[in-house]
This record gives sequence, structure tokens and C-alpha cells, in this order.
Amino acid sequence: MLEEELFRGKVAIITGGAKGIGLGLARACLRHDMKVVLASFSQESLDRALQGFQQYGDAVSACRADVRKNEEWAHLVRFTLETYGAIDYLFNNAGVSFTKEVDNLSDEEWQWIFDVNFWGCVYGYRHVKPVMAEQAGGGHISFTTSISNACGQGYMVPYGCTKSALQTFAEGVYEEIRNQGLGEKITISTIIPANVITEINHNESSRPENLKDFDASYTDRERGMSDLINEMFSNPEENRCIDADTFGERVLDCISRGKFYVMPRRNLYEKLMFDRYLQIRRGDTPPDFNTALTQYMSMEPYDFE
Repeated sequence: MLEEELFRGKVAIITGGAKGIGLGLARACLRHDMKVVLASFSQESLDRALQGFQQYGDAVSACRADVRKNEEWAHLVRFTLETYGAIDYLFNNAGVSFTKEVDNLSDEEWQWIFDVNFWGCVYGYRHVKPVMAEQAGGGHISFTTSISNACGQGYMVPYGCTKSALQTFAEGVYEEIRNQGLGEKITISTIIPANVITEINHNESSRPENLKDFDASYTDRERGMSDLINEMFSNPEENRCIDADTFGERVLDCISRGKFYVMPRRNLYEKLMFDRYLQIRRGDTPPDFNTALTQYMSMEPYDFE
């Protein structure tokens, strides 16, 4: 049973809040009487999201923000405090992905994905943590990582690198906060999605101008992997996918129960991690993430214990 008092009347910033998991989180927060600031790189996406939230009136606001930039984080925090007077929850959720072989990646593509997926979350933590430390009620900071941090995944190497770095960052700041005597005031969680229906591979609206058409140069192998991922989400029942609204609701339930690791496919993550451990112990080659993912997709999920 979700503890409503942890959420009712509280204020949340959700980056990447106009689509996918961010939108599912926003709907869950609003259903539990929270106030929400949606943040996104795309004003068009924000406007479209707000159209679906008209029944919530002033409880939901939008702020265009490029999470790659320190100054825009400062603006987002200022906007939220001026609008609602507090920041109780930060969902560091903005993320981008693409399927490309390492040999074909440009420096600009590496920079973009790290700036959004990793540095955007570092900046968010840097700007919001002092607010939470100062305010009487403290707060909660959540980082959306990925099942891709379980082991290396070909064709999505930059994405996996950013999410592994972010998982390490979250676990590290969790320890630092406890050592600072703030562990009871500021809590941390990591959301580790797997098979959540999103549009993360369709990120044209959030690309910088110099990368608008980079997928036009995909090789046949890269295009095939991209099509495989899209196919998974186009058959959600067969692949045991979970919709973003259900996921958002379960995330809040886990946070209310003090869970640090929030996973919709816990058994799938455990299986990938265990296979990797065995390969390391034997000094063997790394597991094939994509083959394993396809093989384990049919496992009956148990989740959010």
C-alpha cells in the first residue's frame, strides 16, 4: 500500500517529463495530489503534454530546459521555487539513445549522449541537493539508469556507458549523503527500466542541430538493431513490456517503501548480472547482451518486491 502522506502536496521536478517514463511518472504524481514541473528540451512536447493535464489546473507546470547546461538548471530550480515554493522530489529522468557501432561514432555523438544522460543528472543533483538540505522536509532524488548497465551491449555502447556511469554516481552520492549526516533528510533511488514502452530511440526533437540527421548514415547492421528494438516495443504483450503509466505508479510505491533499486524486471536484471558474474569468474568472454535479452524476454516477470 502506497503511503500517500509521502506524496500529497509535494513538489516534483521531472526531467524528460513530456514523454515516455517521464510522462508516466508525471501522471502518477498528479494522481497522488502532487505538484509537478515538467522539464523538457522540446517546447512542442511540453505543450502537447500540458494539453493532457488540463484537469489538474495549477498543479502542473512546464519549463523548457536543456539539462546539458548548468545555467538552465539554475533557471529550472528558480522557476520551481517561485511557482511552488519547494522541491521535494527530483526525477533525473531525461535520456537519449541511438543504435550505432563504435567505429562509426563521432565525437559530437559521444558528447551529446554523455551531456544528456550523465552530466544532465550531475547538474541536477548539484543544483537541487542544496535546496533539499536547506528546507525542513528534505527531499528525494531519483536517477533513471537502465538494464543496460548489467553488461555491455553492442550497438548501444554509448548508452550503456552513460547509464553505468550514472548508476555508479547514484550509489556513490548515496554513501556521501549518509556520511554527511543527511541520510534521513535526503533519500536516493535508482530506477532501472527494462521493457518499458517509451520513445527513447525516437529523439529527433531533442537532438542538437548538428545531429539532426545522423541516423541517415546508419549501416545495415545498425539499422537492423534499431528495427529489432522498435519491434520489441511494437509487440508489448509478447515481449512482456510494461506501459509507462503502470511503471510510474510502481516507482512511487517503491520509493514509499524506501527501495533504492527500482526495477520492473528484477529477474531479468538478476539473470544478466549473474551470467556476467559467471563469465568474469571463469575469465571467459563477456555475455552477449542482445542474445540474452531475447532469450530471457519470455521469463515470467516478478517485480517491485
